[in-house]
Amino acid sequence: WWPSVQFAGKDNLRQQSAQTLRRLDTEEAERTAVMHRRESLKALQNTSESLVANASTTTTANIANLYRLLDGKISKKQLAADNDRYFLADHPINYRQIMFPGVPEEVKKLHDSGRRLAVCSSSPRATVDDSLRAMGIESYFDYVESGEEIEHPKPDPDTYLRAAAALGVRPQNCVVYEDSRMGIEAGKRAGMYTAAREDRRFGQDQSRADKIVKDIQELTAWIGREDCRCRK
Repeated sequence: WWPSVQFAGKDNLRQQSAQTLRRLDTEEAERTAVMHRRESLKALQNTSESLVANASTTTTANIANLYRLLDGKISKKQLAADNDRYFLADHPINYRQIMFPGVPEEVKKLHDSGRRLAVCSSSPRATVDDSLRAMGIESYFDYVESGEEIEHPKPDPDTYLRAAAALGVRPQNCVVYEDSRMGIEAGKRAGMYTAAREDRRFGQDQSRADKIVKDIQELTAWIGREDCRCRK
């Protein structure tokens, strides 16, 4: 009788030990999974923050940034091809549909007042031309520059300084209208008054802007009051 009890006790102990080990393995697996999820979320957050922080740079620079963030696992050529396929073939952008309300009217108002206007974009030339044409505002601008024409993209001030020289306007008499951190920094470095359209979607740091406006209507009203000298 006694030996059988001992054996039974040992069997129970073995079962309990096995159950405990399985529970510990499960807990360890869950902790590892949680840790991996946290690391993945942190990596995703860092990637998102990096992409947002670098918004308004050239497409080439964005591709290089993505290549670095992905540890070179996807070639730059493939990233560029995927980008073109996504935006040009699979999801073409309807610029007229996504533009902010009142843009054509306000741009025309500035143009008709005798002020010289320029577009300084980091996007490819075809994208810039297509968007201006779709919005019906291409004729209002005296100078248009894309990311393909500049050697040093935003936040370097080159694009704005080139535009000022082309317009025959001194930098201190120019107003830059931006929304991204990189663009705002470029305007500031160019020595121009920099106004930012308030961003509530992408978390852009706009603290360096001289002025933050809610929309282009507020900007043009302010320019009219200040009588900015960026005129022909």
